[in-house]
Amino acid sequence: MVTAVHGNIAKSWEYHRLGFLTILYILCQFFFRLMALLFSDLKIRFSRLDSYLNKGMILLAVLFGVNWIVTLLETI
Repeated sequence: MVTAVHGNIAKSWEYHRLGFLTILYILCQFFFRLMALLFSDLKIRFSRLDSYLNKGMILLAVLFGVNWIVTLLETI
């Protein structure tokens, strides 16, 4: 993930396939939580986005599992 933050996407992909997607998810969570704190009166409007971000975490966890299995199969 560090190499992706530094702008070296190719090297980041080589180290970990899901690093860039993880950074994107963390940024989305950060901005959502910040907006929820700053604008607490709009919390109802943010509830749908919160649901999407929670589903995104589940999807990311599944992708990490699939990535792990693919990496294991590549080493055989």
